[in-house]
Amino acid sequence: MAGIKWQKLIPDKKQNWLDKGYREEFDDFLSLTDHDSTKPSIFSESSNGVKTHRDAYAMNFNRERVAKNMEAMIDAYNGQVDAYHRLKKKPAKVEDFIDYESGKIAWSRDLKNDLVRHRRAEFTEDKLRPSHYRPFTGTWLFFDRVMNEEVYSLAKIFPPITDRIENRALLAPGPGNRQLFATFITRHIPALDFAFEKAQCFPLFTYSEDGKERRENVTAKALTLFQIFYDDAGITREEIFHYVYAVLHHPAYRTRYA
Repeated sequence: MAGIKWQKLIPDKKQNWLDKGYREEFDDFLSLTDHDSTKPSIFSESSNGVKTHRDAYAMNFNRERVAKNMEAMIDAYNGQVDAYHRLKKKPAKVEDFIDYESGKIAWSRDLKNDLVRHRRAEFTEDKLRPSHYRPFTGTWLFFDRVMNEEVYSLAKIFPPITDRIENRALLAPGPGNRQLFATFITRHIPALDFAFEKAQCFPLFTYSEDGKERRENVTAKALTLFQIFYDDAGITREEIFHYVYAVLHHPAYRTRYA
């Protein structure tokens, strides 16, 4: 090591030392959403995309195929639930009981827990929902709290009566994303691994789960700050929604804050 010319590294105030090109003004921007801070954010609610843990069964280009797959799986799963809870002496581990061999059920951690909790699943037609599995790739999804591993807050964004509901959601990568940055807008439920890691949805509106009550999702504080900054009381929440989408697409923004 005698020939190495050592360089002393001094972290900046954000503890960056590998990339000293940090742009300090970034800290002054409004966050898209931040539930743990008193700093104003643009959106009240956000959600990850859906994680089914059984895409091959719960998603398909053909609506009837999704219905057939999920009806069969739900019948098999409910049979396992009933059989397990009829046992007078249950095994120490639920894995020693459940049926892996038939291939009728795509088991996951949460589904095993639901079996133990005596939680049955139900097939209904309104759970067959339009979805975006990948960019520009529409599919059908069986959207259900038991048969999907995680639905997060998506029921507030895309409630079941979608034929009478108009909503849009920005999609952007979640924290820790290791893939290229991208942003999209969708009208349908997106997959968690839509185009990057942990796809996040930032909707224009949120709804009660029955879809009867609609709420603005751009915060009142953000609306006021935009109107003051641009000296324009006519700025609307929908314009802010599209503004955010435009900024996240802008080449100069992407280059400067990469």
